[in-house]
Amino acid sequence: MSITATLKSRGLIKDSTCDSFDDKDRFYVGFDPTADGLHVGSLLPIVISRFLVSQNKQVTLLIGTATAKIGDPSGKSKERSLLSQEQIETNHKAVQASLTKLVPGATIVANHSWINQLSLFDFLRTIGKHVSVKKLLNMDSVKSRMDSEQGISFTEFSYSLFQAFDFAWLANEPSKRMEVQFGGSDQWGNILAGIDLASKMFEINNLQAFTFPLLTKQDGTKFGKTESGAVWLDKNKLTPFGLFQFFVRLTDEETKELFPKLCLHLSDETIKQKQETLKGPRELQTFLAKEMVNLVHGSEELKEAENQTKLVFETKSNDSSSLTEEQIFVCKQQSIELMKFIVEVGWCKSNNEARRLVDAGGIRIDDVTCIDQKILLSKETHPQGCWIVKGKKHKKFLKFND
Repeated sequence: MSITATLKSRGLIKDSTCDSFDDKDRFYVGFDPTADGLHVGSLLPIVISRFLVSQNKQVTLLIGTATAKIGDPSGKSKERSLLSQEQIETNHKAVQASLTKLVPGATIVANHSWINQLSLFDFLRTIGKHVSVKKLLNMDSVKSRMDSEQGISFTEFSYSLFQAFDFAWLANEPSKRMEVQFGGSDQWGNILAGIDLASKMFEINNLQAFTFPLLTKQDGTKFGKTESGAVWLDKNKLTPFGLFQFFVRLTDEETKELFPKLCLHLSDETIKQKQETLKGPRELQTFLAKEMVNLVHGSEELKEAENQTKLVFETKSNDSSSLTEEQIFVCKQQSIELMKFIVEVGWCKSNNEARRLVDAGGIRIDDVTCIDQKILLSKETHPQGCWIVKGKKHKKFLKFND
């Protein structure tokens, strides 16, 4: 099966400018260094990049060290906080280290190396002159903010121009000659702006692009660095065990959606075979968890995560009776809100205090830091129960009645 056909069959192409990219050799995708690590929302561009490298394509990973100074308004209902230069540099190093490990064989560049050379007048004359304000106002990322109470600043309004210039510059640079840009579906307007700018600035008229669907949580919101419930790929921010547990706890619907996308390294035959045979409770989730932890952290960390999972869940299923009454919280219902749990066990006196505790990262569920105030703990999501920990000293085993 061709490259394009494979991506389409796995549901990894949402928008595209052409029917096939098989004859193209040079691809690039961007990553914003707005945090000191990558999260699960970055897995799709990572697995696509790895796949393209395996097909002998030249892949460039762009880290937006210049555009991070501005902030992408896409998918945001309010203005981003501006990052300091020191924070951007710290984030750049962390993101580059992760990408180097996760996508061997790709080239990594940072856009400050060409954008920082532009003066304000260069920007207005060489870029701004070719961009229609009417088109910018019609972009979804701009329209949604224009209609909001807060509106949009000129700073974030200009973001699309800089991302467009990235594509134009990379297409024109003799050592790069990028042909195809791919990115999340929320970047479609910015990507098309780059194709248009390259045509007007450099008379390059053969550029193509495609987008992939964003990874979303069950409530429809996307997994991201600042969304509640972020899941990190850096083991210093989330342990391999925590990442393993995240995938094991996916719903059947989420697993069915994510499995063929994230396991792009597996053949179609293997995907079909696993879907047909792994039909027991959490079997497909566990297989996906193993594949993702191995991809992100390697075989040794996967083995440790599996051993830790076995230890934790054997304790839950066989030894919970040996726990003291003080260590166990028995929920008589089929579910309980996290805020209610925190108050009922006496860790906080009110829901407001509990929310502040969660916002500060003071609660862990089975070794995974939780920053989702609205999380619902249930027998369905934790059939064997779970450990909930506050800080370093307080922990309770949550058990649901049969």
